[in-house]
Amino acid sequence: MSMTIILIGLLLVIVLSATAALVSRQQTKSARRRNLLPEPGEIPTVEHVKRLADAGQKIPAIKMYREIYRVGLKEAKEAVDKMDWKVPGGRV
Repeated sequence: MSMTIILIGLLLVIVLSATAALVSRQQTKSARRRNLLPEPGEIPTVEHVKRLADAGQKIPAIKMYREIYRVGLKEAKEAVDKMDWKVPGGRV
């Protein structure tokens, strides 16, 4: 009985991990199609961060900002929060 529970738990972990990986890949492809992420081999820029922030993708924007500027989480979040506002007709 306990071996069955362990196997079911292990199977559940495997299925959830595979699902999370698939969703992540799909989100990455979608973001690339919308020109939010740099192409493979392209160096990320602050423009990519701004595009992500404008599209409401704050977590990826913060991660990319940290990658570009090698700063801590708090500093990156504050910087992205400052970018994350829009005005009618575009950015100011």
